[in-house]
Amino acid sequence: MGNTKYIRKVCSNCPFKKDSLKGWLGADRMSEILNSEIFYCHKTTSATLEEGKETNKMCAGHLALSKRAFAKRVGFSTRTEDIKLLFKTANDCIKHHERA
Repeated sequence: MGNTKYIRKVCSNCPFKKDSLKGWLGADRMSEILNSEIFYCHKTTSATLEEGKETNKMCAGHLALSKRAFAKRVGFSTRTEDIKLLFKTANDCIKHHERA
């Protein structure tokens, strides 16, 4: 897995950031995402990709909040400046995405 591609920093509208839209994905969907080993950054999927950009890079926010052992296996480490932007725990993130 050494050649696995991932985003190196959290993007401006990452769903794993504390300032993401409250209730955006719903608690069930966020739980599902966080329990997935791989989650691609929404900006790198074929549906949203700009012409000529590389597809399917793993999301930095997901790697930071999900299974840390997997993040280590692919060589990812959370940038210090991103840590303060993200939820501290997966549970905090899931609660934020609960729909009222």
